[in-house]
Amino acid sequence: VVLCETATAAESVIEAFMGLKQNIMVQEYIKEAGGADIRCFVVGDKVIAAMKRQAKPGEFRSNLHRGGSASLIKITPEERMTALR
Repeated sequence: VVLCETATAAESVIEAFMGLKQNIMVQEYIKEAGGADIRCFVVGDKVIAAMKRQAKPGEFRSNLHRGGSASLIKITPEERMTALR
């Protein structure tokens, strides 16, 4: 995970990964998320589980191997619909 603070930095990082023939995924950074995200596990047309991942203090990445934590959650109907799209 790389956080690019400018468009120029993002272009540079993208070019570097493309030069290495690596697949990449670009996402907008959402500062208001506070280092948290929700992961929904979908099988067929059903959400079978969901978890919230939270980054450790001072970190923006919620990866568990970087010290983040995870907990099972109940998602809202709106979150369920988003996961099923």
